[in-house]
Amino acid sequence: MTELRLALTATELALVGERIHETHLGSLDEAVRAHLTGEGPGGLVLLGSFGSGKTSLCQRMAAEQQGCTAVPLRVVARSQDVTAGLLRAIGPTRLEQARRGERVLLLDGLDEVPAPVGGLSAWLDELLAVAGPRWMLTSRPGHFRTDAGEPHPEQLDVFGREGVRLARIDPLARELVRDVLGKLPNGQRLLWTVEGLEDLATSPILLHVVHAALPFIEPGRPIQAWGVFDAWIRSALSTGPNHGAAVHALEELAWSGFERWGADLEGGAFSREEVARHDIPQSLRNALLVSDLDGQQRFGHRSVWEFLVASRIAPKLRANQGYGPDELSGRRISEAMRAFLVGRCGAMPVHYGDDRVLIPRGNFIAGGDNSPDERPLRIQHLRDPVWIARMPVTNRDWAAYLETEPDHRIDAHYLPHWGTDRRMPEGSDHMPVYGVWPEDADKYAAFAKGRLPTADEWEKAVRGLDGRRWPWGDHWRKGEAVTAELGVQRPLPVTAFGAHGDAGLFSAVGGVFEYTSSGWRGRTDRGRVVMGGCYTHPAPVSRAGLRLSHTLSGYLKAGLRLAWDADHD
Repeated sequence: MTELRLALTATELALVGERIHETHLGSLDEAVRAHLTGEGPGGLVLLGSFGSGKTSLCQRMAAEQQGCTAVPLRVVARSQDVTAGLLRAIGPTRLEQARRGERVLLLDGLDEVPAPVGGLSAWLDELLAVAGPRWMLTSRPGHFRTDAGEPHPEQLDVFGREGVRLARIDPLARELVRDVLGKLPNGQRLLWTVEGLEDLATSPILLHVVHAALPFIEPGRPIQAWGVFDAWIRSALSTGPNHGAAVHALEELAWSGFERWGADLEGGAFSREEVARHDIPQSLRNALLVSDLDGQQRFGHRSVWEFLVASRIAPKLRANQGYGPDELSGRRISEAMRAFLVGRCGAMPVHYGDDRVLIPRGNFIAGGDNSPDERPLRIQHLRDPVWIARMPVTNRDWAAYLETEPDHRIDAHYLPHWGTDRRMPEGSDHMPVYGVWPEDADKYAAFAKGRLPTADEWEKAVRGLDGRRWPWGDHWRKGEAVTAELGVQRPLPVTAFGAHGDAGLFSAVGGVFEYTSSGWRGRTDRGRVVMGGCYTHPAPVSRAGLRLSHTLSGYLKAGLRLAWDADHD
């Protein structure tokens, strides 16, 4: 694959009061170099999504900056004792130099460290205690707190830790993506006609892969992350007529690692004998596998391993629909695996009724890795099939309900935009109702001989099987939902943008939040889970895997969608 030197940038994050303050640092290389050569003690935690260039940065800095050593933490973690692991990775001389402040350790890949017995926080404290006064540590974002909300128990929190800075690698600028790809043969045409290509290429690894695979990408057809990698591995790296069998052997090797280590890539390396047992051509090994310091082999980039694992997960997800739990149910996956599954699992098999859709029992991808209220990212099993209403409850529905069940309570928060006489605002018949309490939603659902969906039921209905961020896919489409970006300051009729997703739901994201019967973080005393986003919130809040509490997201903007048990008459 042709090496591209890309101008990456970074942003520093700091918790100031109750807000996250962002400071643009400019050039990533210059910002890191300034930290590495700075005076006195100090640590830099650098976060980046899969394929953002963290490992390449560590290797580049170790080669260019005197007194810097890149340390793959997956190697350190193979020893039960942190000091022994560092000695194994870099030797006693360099470790002693680091302790004295004469060498800077670039601690790469905290996300590749298996969960230690005493917890990752204790392991990290032990690591930093022996790593010396100045260091840099890289990780994918999910392990660290990056927002001002309540910290998740599984996250590391370095805000306020003396001498430690937190920064993230920015996505590539779209202008740079257009410039790089536009110079290639047929590049401009593909950028114009392939939906999702430009969005994908804002990740450095995917830009590299797109750069290599561009001749094999079909104009006019939408593409997801898996399609780019598939074109690269199956076409750009072709080894001849038997290449399909070679890719199958790679998948077998990758899957054996997932079965042993899980999504965190615990251990993460194969013996030479194990690799030799798979019939993988040498040219493909040279392209995708590398050797560690101890002679073991691993995939040169973790995302290749994750792509190959996702290749095996996709057909298993499809096959499980309508069935009970299997060996994948409950297993965690990585954000890259989720991205490689989008568009790869086929349409969720559903059955339509008059005003509802039957969601099958079975596995689906749930959660995400962008927020504590999405984690964990996992393969969730939906125990029972469920009917879900294709449309949310509208103002007209609620007005008819009040005619049968009058409500004269004095409550300024209940339907505040309807006025004290509880009259539906003129012209709002087909807009989603909002401004109701969870108990009101429960009562209405019982009145309609239904119930509220659980958060899992709602999520599978909206996302389908593959864990897409929004009903239509992984890339935001402005003008497909009522979020703050649309600027209308109110909901629109529920059919305004048509049906979306495998289940054909209307207004499932944007518009108003929708209540579920689930308690926030498993506790009903902390509020009900609401999902789907709102016209007052930006697009990221409408991600279908995000579960917020109605007490935090604004109950005034929450409505509901009905569900019924599959045996409901």
